[in-house]
Amino acid sequence: MKDNDEYREEGSYEAQDRARQISKAVIRGFKIFCTVEWERRPNGFLPADSIYTNTDIAVKDPMTLIRYYETKLKIIKKDD
Repeated sequence: MKDNDEYREEGSYEAQDRARQISKAVIRGFKIFCTVEWERRPNGFLPADSIYTNTDIAVKDPMTLIRYYETKLKIIKKDD
């Protein structure tokens, strides 16, 4: 199976895959759904992106969620 195959296996925390980043988040109803991109596995396979809620990621991989939130912050420098 090729890495660019649209039907490749999704990555997951349950399979011990390591998240590379959260590429996007979408609010649906009262939940935030995040698309997780994965690191390449030791055998060279690159898992397909997966969808997790922000609350699931907060428990399973809080640093990845924090890094995503930090990319969304807008820092305003206050003039002294």
